[in-house]
Amino acid sequence: MSDGSYGNWPMGPTGSGTDVVTLGDDSQPGHGTNPYVNVTVTDGAATLYSQPTMPGTNIQIDCDATQSLNSKHPVDIIRREPTVITPMPVFNTGVQYAQDTSAKQLTDCLQHFDIRATVVGKEVGPVITRYEINLANGIKSSALCNLHKEIARSMRVQDVRIVEVSPGKQSVGVELGNDQREFFSFTDLKYKLDQCSDMQLPLLLGKNTTGSDVKIVDLHDMPHLLVAGSTQSGKTNLLQSMLMSLTYQLSASELKIILVDVKRLAFTQWKNIPHLLHPIVTDGDAAISALNWCVDEMNRRYELMEHDPSHVFAKLIVLIDEFGDLIMTHKIEVETAVTRLAQKARQSGIHLILSTQRPTADIITGHIKTNISTRIALSVPDKINSRMILDSQGAETLLGQGDMLLKSSDRYLERLHAPFVSDEEIKDHVAMLMGHYENESVRSNDNDIYDNATVFPASPISNITAIDFKKHHGSKDVSRDEVFDEAIEFVKQTGKASTSSIQRRLLFLRVMMGGVLCSLNHQ
Repeated sequence: MSDGSYGNWPMGPTGSGTDVVTLGDDSQPGHGTNPYVNVTVTDGAATLYSQPTMPGTNIQIDCDATQSLNSKHPVDIIRREPTVITPMPVFNTGVQYAQDTSAKQLTDCLQHFDIRATVVGKEVGPVITRYEINLANGIKSSALCNLHKEIARSMRVQDVRIVEVSPGKQSVGVELGNDQREFFSFTDLKYKLDQCSDMQLPLLLGKNTTGSDVKIVDLHDMPHLLVAGSTQSGKTNLLQSMLMSLTYQLSASELKIILVDVKRLAFTQWKNIPHLLHPIVTDGDAAISALNWCVDEMNRRYELMEHDPSHVFAKLIVLIDEFGDLIMTHKIEVETAVTRLAQKARQSGIHLILSTQRPTADIITGHIKTNISTRIALSVPDKINSRMILDSQGAETLLGQGDMLLKSSDRYLERLHAPFVSDEEIKDHVAMLMGHYENESVRSNDNDIYDNATVFPASPISNITAIDFKKHHGSKDVSRDEVFDEAIEFVKQTGKASTSSIQRRLLFLRVMMGGVLCSLNHQ
């Protein structure tokens, strides 16, 4: 018998009639990648049939047609009747119901603490593995929660998260970090954004725990978002992913962004994107002015909608990183403006994304929590911080580097893993945005939404002149304004004389730009 064959099936003496040889499925020696086996049928010294054959196949041979071993004529195969072959199981990272070594180790660990449980399911994902366990009668799930540190130590993992209640399940979830973590980039997932054309403000958050789905939410439905996480939790990386998502889907005429970065370093690569309404705000006083401007803009939009309900506005996103530092230095002003925007701004198309490193009671006040129901918690130091952001514990057991819990309006916590956004990805994305803007021959001026709004002051470190609207409003001779020379210099340097480009450079109002352009034309 040659390698790979099941064996030789000897025939009876050659004569009239037909013999049938059947290969049974239960004779398979193991699971291989080649579904065929080598079958050899002999009549004494003569080989009657020899070729690769599927298991479970009936081979019918005409014995009258068989020849001796020295014959040059081929053997006549009368009929082959294929039968249904049961496919071999495919092992992957999906749902598995086998008690492997880790599952046995988990049950033994629980047994050591007098908790009788049975592992009934297992889900292996890119970052964590989740075991579904059924507790014996009389065992409370709260007893399991109190042992998460001991379980983590016994299982030799960083931490363990216990999920007492899961929608549609009676089992308790035990989530353990994988030995080797799978990293994936924003570029790997952004194709999913093309399938979300019905969303107004899509945010790509990352993969679910099994890695089988990509979570994309609509900020318009939230309508505001609060993000909290300690150092190295992946908070800034998550905000970068959100900016990538928004600017990937929406053009500069459809979306305006006010970006507040008091750390001054996290978002420097975004400083030239056409979506920015104002240069990145890096000063607390300028941030207060920006929030107050947003409140005035919200009221102005409602006044316009009252006269024309069909009026369409560009979406305005206010993203504040390190919101805690801002509210610690300007508590009353910031809390008042943020609360007013969170209460009323949704219908006007203004949305908040607030991020803080310290989710404490003096930062996330009752008014803010009440009006911002959608929250994301990354890794935090303790249960107190977790309860402050999520109203429940669990975030203290997260693994960092983008591992997060999403609390939406349905009150259930969903664990997600954010994609990694590299500096090269941001650089390429910003270059794409700038290239698209530079090649755009016609800018949207008539649809500009900032007709009578007050532009907030620039940051003190900015080299751009801050313009006070009251000082210039109603000025008839624009050529005498203190910024006219700067406008001329800007046009000479860039070769651009459009309203939108000068407005972003000088922080003018659009109503003033018309006069500036007329004066430039006369010059």
